[in-house]
Formats: sequence, C-alpha cells, structure tokens
Amino acid sequence: MLMTALNESLPATRRVLTHLRDPLMRTGDLLMLNAGINALLGTLFWVVAAHRYSRESVGTNSAAIAAMMLIAGFAQLNLMSAMVRFVPVSGRGTKRLVAAAYIVSAAVAVAFSVLFLIGIRGWAPGLAAVLDHWPVALWFVLSTCAWCVFVLQDSVLTGLGRPGWVPAENGVFALGKLVLAFLFFTLLPRYGLFMAWTIAVIVPTVAVNIFIFRRAIPRHVGASLESHRGPSFSELARFLSGDYVASLAWISATALLPVMVLNRLGPGPTATFAIVWAIAVALFVVSSSMGQSLVVQGAKNESQLSFHSRRATRHALQLLVPGVIVLLITAPYILRLFGRVYAEQGSTSLRLLALAAFPLLFVTIVVSELRVQRKMFRVAATMVLLAIIVLALSYMLIPRIGITGIGVAWLCGEGVVAVFLLVMRLAGSPSPAASATDGIGTVLQQ
Repeated sequence: MLMTALNESLPATRRVLTHLRDPLMRTGDLLMLNAGINALLGTLFWVVAAHRYSRESVGTNSAAIAAMMLIAGFAQLNLMSAMVRFVPVSGRGTKRLVAAAYIVSAAVAVAFSVLFLIGIRGWAPGLAAVLDHWPVALWFVLSTCAWCVFVLQDSVLTGLGRPGWVPAENGVFALGKLVLAFLFFTLLPRYGLFMAWTIAVIVPTVAVNIFIFRRAIPRHVGASLESHRGPSFSELARFLSGDYVASLAWISATALLPVMVLNRLGPGPTATFAIVWAIAVALFVVSSSMGQSLVVQGAKNESQLSFHSRRATRHALQLLVPGVIVLLITAPYILRLFGRVYAEQGSTSLRLLALAAFPLLFVTIVVSELRVQRKMFRVAATMVLLAIIVLALSYMLIPRIGITGIGVAWLCGEGVVAVFLLVMRLAGSPSPAASATDGIGTVLQQ
C-alpha cells in the first residue's frame, strides 16, 4: 500500500518540480502568491478597521490611502513596466537604471503631492479635514515618495529574476500595517489607518533595497551576456511615452474610484467599496502577475512570445475559474465578516467585479505582448479606452445604484475593450490578441 501510494505521488511531484523550474510559471505563481498574501492580510487589516474604527474614519482614511497611491502612480511614470522590460537585459547598466528610476520617481512624487495638497479643497474636499494640517501633510508627501520606491522595487526584483522576494517583503508590510492598526486605534483614532499603512512601508523598503544593490544586481550583472546593455535614453523615452499614458489611464480607472465615491456618496459607502475592491483586486492580480512574467520571458526571447502567451493564459484561467465561482457564491458571507451593512451594500458589486476578471485577463495578455514588442501606441490606446468607459459609467451610475455602479462599469469596460481587441483579431488586423484567444480556447477545450 505504501509503495503504491509513493509510486502514484511521483508523477505529481515531478510535475510540481517541472513547474517550479519553468521561469514563466515560477515568476507568475510567486507574484500570485504575493497577491494571495496581500489579499489575506489586507482583508484582516480591513476587518480590524471595520470593527475598531468608525465608518467615517475607515472611509476618509481609505480615500487618503487611495489618493497617496494615485499620486505615487502618476509619479512613477510607469517605470514599473520599464523595470520589468529592461532590467533583464540591462547588464552593467542595471544599477544605474534602477537608481535613476528611484530618484526621478521620488522627485516627481514630491512635486505632485505638494500640488495636490495646495488644491485639496478644490478637487478632494472630503479629504481636506484629514490632510489639511501641516504635520499630516508633510507625512503625506514623504509617504508618497516611499510608496513610489516600494512599488518600483517589486518590478526590479521581478526583472532581476528574484520574484521570491516579492511575497516576502509584501508579507512583512501587510503584517506590519495590521499590527500598527491595532496599536494606533487608541493613539491616533482619526489618522490611525493611514499612519499604519504608510509607516509599515519603511522596514521592507530599506531591507529589500540593501539586498537589491549589494547582492541581486551584482549577481545579475555577473550572469548577464556581453551583448546585454541598458536602454539608451531615446529607447527608454519612446517606451515610457506611450506606456505612461497607459499607466495614467489604469491608475485613474482604479485609484480615482474611492475619491469619487467619497465625494458623491460619503464616507460610509466609501468604506464598503474599499473592502470590496481589496477583495476583487486579489483576482485581478492573477492576470497582472502572469502578464508581468510574460513580459520578462518575452523580453529575453521574443521569438517565443506567442508560445508563452498561450501558456500564461491557460495557467491564469485554471486559477481564475474556481476563484470567480467561489466569489459569486460566497460574496455576501465574506462581506458579512466586516458587518451586515457591508454585505448589504457590497455583495452585488463584488460579484460583478469578479466576473470582470475574465475579460481583464484577455486584455492584460494582449497589452503584455504589445509591451514586449514595444508597440506602445496600441498599449496607450487600449488602456485609455478602458479608463474612459470605467470612469464615465461609474460617474453616471454611482448616484443611481451606489457602488454597484462601479461593478457594472468595470464589467462593461473590460468587456467592451476585450471585444474590441477580438474584433481586430477576427478582422485580420495585426494584433497579438490571437495568442490570448488561442490560450482561452485551449483551456475551454480541456
């Protein structure tokens, strides 16, 4: 009996080991593990917030966090994609490329966050009561700079072939903000959630960058081919010019939503949306993780891009299908952990956002292929179209059906863009959508 069981387990063990040795799958899975850790600990963070802080405090603090992330996203100039695309092939120019990305992003973050605070009563009056005090405002500026580096370092680690560090450092961050949320309830009941989120960034950011500059980059340079070099300024500028537009569109379609809900519905519904969005993002990251892994592997060997795209799509769907089904069934029960009102207000929106994960996968794979091929105008056009649909529909529907309108907007937006890309494919236009379509077809046949 024992020998039979061992013999039966050997093929499964071999499959697991083969899977882990595959750079495309290993990188994607580790980034998804990171998302899972963030989702679990992030959910616990918002459970603590919902039960220990007032709904008004949860709403305003979540909007302040979203505003910080929005500004940091603008300030990053979408250098995250550049790190994933160019670090694998930068050779001796890697350290200079990474350091320049950090410095430029932090400098832009200071300028953008100061401008935001100067005009806060005009474009985010709901946040003025929280951020319109100079000590908090100063910390907001510094936190925005730190968040830029914190986000960029994940892309640097991915490009360096060190994706295992990403879930580790994000786990430290998630645990840190959870512990601090408990501690600050008594010390800083008004600002506690924002302070917990931003202070928790410090330790993993410092530790990871010591590792990056002292160990990871030197080893990467030693293993690089002689032909590998950093991108020239013109190459980087061409890549970023289109990709930054795409980045602004994506950030606007995500980080503007809590501020929009706060201004139109108030802090209570904003608190509900913050929790719904945190859960839905766990599904969305399946697509983005495989997309980043596809860019890394495609940059190393562009001739294998279509092959890697089919494999990435198939693997992502194998994870998304059960995940979406679980959320469709259990959405109200999950949200009830936060309180009855969260389940009543957020269940439908969460289900709609879960369904949006399917067209999002198709769009993400296509955009990742375009990034490898440096077809940045098409990347920008795709993401701008998505942002326009999501934001316009959200703005129109939020006053009528509450945060459910955001779920409708995301499902419609992703669906329309996916259909648009598919029509380009069927019409014979030169589009990489074929790879994603083939990948989905393969999974459905299985």
